[in-house]
Amino acid sequence: MKKLIYSLLVTGCYIAYTPITFALNTNQEDQKNFAKQAEYSAHSAYKLGLAYLHGKDGVNKDLNEAVKLFERLVHELGFSEFSAKSAYILAVLNMGKYGHETNLKKSEKYFFIASKSSTEALYPDAPYHYAMLTHDDSEYIKSLEKSAFLGYVPAMLELANAHMKKERIKGNVNAMIRWLRMAADNDHVPAQALLGRMYFKGDHVYQDYKRAFTYLLKAAEQGNSDAQANLGLIYKLGLEHKVDFAKASHWFKESYRGGNLDAGENYAGILLDSVNHEEVKKGIDVLSDIAEQGSRSAAQKLIAIYQEGKLIEKNEQQLVYWQKLYAQTSDENSGIIGLNQSEQGEVVVFTTSVEAVELHKKGWEHFQKGKYQQAIPYLEQAAMLDLPVAQLDLGLAFIKKAQSENDSESYLKAFAWVKIAANNKQDQANVLLKNLEDSFDIRMLESALVQYKIIKGNLEDN
Repeated sequence: MKKLIYSLLVTGCYIAYTPITFALNTNQEDQKNFAKQAEYSAHSAYKLGLAYLHGKDGVNKDLNEAVKLFERLVHELGFSEFSAKSAYILAVLNMGKYGHETNLKKSEKYFFIASKSSTEALYPDAPYHYAMLTHDDSEYIKSLEKSAFLGYVPAMLELANAHMKKERIKGNVNAMIRWLRMAADNDHVPAQALLGRMYFKGDHVYQDYKRAFTYLLKAAEQGNSDAQANLGLIYKLGLEHKVDFAKASHWFKESYRGGNLDAGENYAGILLDSVNHEEVKKGIDVLSDIAEQGSRSAAQKLIAIYQEGKLIEKNEQQLVYWQKLYAQTSDENSGIIGLNQSEQGEVVVFTTSVEAVELHKKGWEHFQKGKYQQAIPYLEQAAMLDLPVAQLDLGLAFIKKAQSENDSESYLKAFAWVKIAANNKQDQANVLLKNLEDSFDIRMLESALVQYKIIKGNLEDN
């Protein structure tokens, strides 16, 4: 499945139409003369191939003619920079781009040819793409390392992943850290966040708060919520610098805004310790929001607050409300908000709109009949109304659609909705999310995370 998904996406491969040094005139005689030059000039053949490929400079688009010229450059006109460029273009075309038929064997062959000429400036990704297609494990590692040393970050991440999972290579923790560090030093934010967390917790490495701080700060400043949460802990506990509650509060708040509920509880904790009444009130509001999103510990803290009456006046109505919510929430399935209907003793609790419940019901009826295309619009509307059970079922519907149609875009949407459902504590969502992550190559995972951020942003805007 991994190779299939890779073949469907290949977001890093593209053929940029570069302006030809001199335009091909629409004059037929001039075009004939240029075609003759292309018979013995690699430069002319390459430019004419681009013109056919893109339908530019008075030449009608003709994929077959473009392929013939590029194949001739690779196989007949001798080695040159144009033969390397042509090999790369043919590799991309055989991935199913520009309307060309997909042929992974040919794509593998042409990426291999292109990779021989790879430099930091010319197709540093070609060895990576060849590695992802070849079945030869030694070629896989050798080509990934070549691409990584040319500065191509996905190759670094793939090597780190291979060493961690011991796939196609004997695992080596030191090598995993080395490649992950190289990706982080190349400003890859998820790598910075992961490496920072590893140094922070001493996971696979010696615990080193100084290094943890360095990587977490880089990722946090670029909006990574996990890094922001861990950075907040460093400031709160004074692990690298002196205790700084102002900075800890800032990073906890940023992480909470990014959807990290644990960071939100830490942020609320700092606010509740304030002598400023408005800050305390804000802390209670934050805890309330987190509890409504399914945090049992936040509900428990609110119960204590309203029972003690120290931070705020005792309020029997609020106390009963949070006690009931706490009782309805479990550690295993704490997504109270958005559950369409849940039995709590004799009480039926609706925690979302009736409209969302009805939309989900209609969508689920189509889903059960295997009509996934018809199910998706209903489930999507319910999911956008903050109904987590619909968010999970929508992810499942997109997976079914992707499997039946070999549609990579549906896999990206499935990942996004399953991740959102996992954030809302839906059963099975975490397991399903892990399965999707394991089946994606690093390129597709990056695209899936972009899709997640887009959908999450749309939800927040509603």
